[in-house]
Amino acid sequence: MFERLERYGYDVSQHRLLDPASGGAAFLVPAARRLLDQLKRQGLSGEAVVERARELLAGVEIEPGLARLSEMLLADVFDAELRAADQDSLRVVNRANGLKISGSEQFGAVISNPPYGRVFRASRATIARWQSVITDGHVNTYALFIAAALEQARAGGLVAVIVPTSFMSGPYFAGLREYILATSEVLEINIVEKRSEVFLDVVQDTCVLIMRKRGVGAIVDWQPPTTMVVTAGKSRPLGCADLPVSGRRAWGLPTASDEAELPLFDDRLSDLWEWGYQARSGYFVWNRSRARLTERSTPLAGEVPLIWANNIQPNARIELQTRKGGTTASKGQISCVTLPAGSSALIRGPAIVLQRTTNRSQKRRIVAGLVDAEAANRFGGFVTENHTIVVLPRMDTSQLVPIQTVLQLLNSSVLDAQYRRLSGTVSVSTKVLQRMGLPPAKLLLRHLDAGKDEDTALRLAYREALS
Repeated sequence: MFERLERYGYDVSQHRLLDPASGGAAFLVPAARRLLDQLKRQGLSGEAVVERARELLAGVEIEPGLARLSEMLLADVFDAELRAADQDSLRVVNRANGLKISGSEQFGAVISNPPYGRVFRASRATIARWQSVITDGHVNTYALFIAAALEQARAGGLVAVIVPTSFMSGPYFAGLREYILATSEVLEINIVEKRSEVFLDVVQDTCVLIMRKRGVGAIVDWQPPTTMVVTAGKSRPLGCADLPVSGRRAWGLPTASDEAELPLFDDRLSDLWEWGYQARSGYFVWNRSRARLTERSTPLAGEVPLIWANNIQPNARIELQTRKGGTTASKGQISCVTLPAGSSALIRGPAIVLQRTTNRSQKRRIVAGLVDAEAANRFGGFVTENHTIVVLPRMDTSQLVPIQTVLQLLNSSVLDAQYRRLSGTVSVSTKVLQRMGLPPAKLLLRHLDAGKDEDTALRLAYREALS
């Protein structure tokens, strides 16, 4: 992250640096080492080095123990210089809430790994203060820290944060995306390949986002380069992201496939809703409702079969199974859930069911199977677990594309690549899937009726729609 900041003009010996959520000084310590090397080369005395470090380095940490630890680690870096100046610590870490510090400081660079996590029942003051990055009342801490970092940077200053990739497409981060584009130029997006073993006891899709606060000489219509950060901090170029000039829409990530040239956003495109389908998240959370879950050969009155995510295979008929995968034919048992009478979670007709969570090693991000009419109606309907997404025919309109065709299209290489460009995470978002740009049904069906395979028909229909 420091190398990237330096690439865009940051000089640790000239520009003030802030970490507004400094934790255990993970960024302040390497900054301090860089600074000390440069100041030593300038021949400054120990006292002058300490004075200059206090001018250039600043951290904010709310947890008292971590704030003290940060000062101890920084004192270790400047040990000789502090002793020469007859000082015991640098005193650059302010023990405070990084979201409540004054906006008067203007830093040349802000670098941070802010805390992640949704804030439930946020105070009215918090919502009012950060309303520009809050969407539909969804408050996430890292979104607030991104806004705070941009506030603290001076015009033309740089901001580098390591944050979840979910903000690039998640519907609850539309306000944050709009705020970032309004206040900064996105210089780089660097996707961290590993979900685990990056942070202690955390599994999380993350990226390193580099921004420059808007000021004199702003970049016009810049599409930021995107890389995949692999082992030892090395990165592999992916191409350029597809960002709007302004606005709230999702950001498109590059792909190495042929689909990189296909459009993601255009008013002339359609979507699943216009095709006559709705997407909704799976209903049943088994580990919260264990008493309602059982396995038997036939559901009792008030019970319905349950579809598990691991029952789904691409383009295949989904059989009623147990969680471990034993089918009705092989074990005579299916998973059953007690469902309240009249529950809207009950699915009575055929439906496409997708795995909602995959992993980076999987060939496909979209893995979809079909519960056909026979399986759906055998026991009066079914439900799916929360690690699934269900694509259902809308009851208020006709379906422009047959459900079996939709299934094959969702499992195609083209739509899989298109979805990957919209999502930097391994989880499939119901809302992103629902809104993903698709070719108009008439164009697509014409190419399919002419004998084209799904991938070819999609490519031709996409291009024809915008010609």
